Amino acid sequence: MRFFKVLLTAAFIAAFFLPSAKAQIKMPCFDESPTTFLEGRGEKLIAQGITGSGFLMLIYANPDNGDYSIILIPPNEPLFCFGGAGHGFHLIEKKTGPGV
Repeated sequence: MRFFKVLLTAAFIAAFFLPSAKAQIKMPCFDESPTTFLEGRGEKLIAQGITGSGFLMLIYANPDNGDYSIILIPPNEPLFCFGGAGHGFHLIEKKTGPGV
């Protein structure tokens, strides 16, 4: 049952992020923000950063079931690219103090 749910979710996400003809990127991209779709799945934006190649990386996660999605936005392109998704996501507590 869990496998079917993961497979169905992957198919739905793949359909949502249709490949863009104008993208020279080897991942599925879409012209519209996936935020509404991801929030409908219970995923909230929890982290972001810039990759070494200049992409803005957005990490959405659902804290209740551990599902997550990674969205990459290329520099100088109004595209939202699907970088991956999965389950079992959890935040690791950051340690602070001397020697860290």
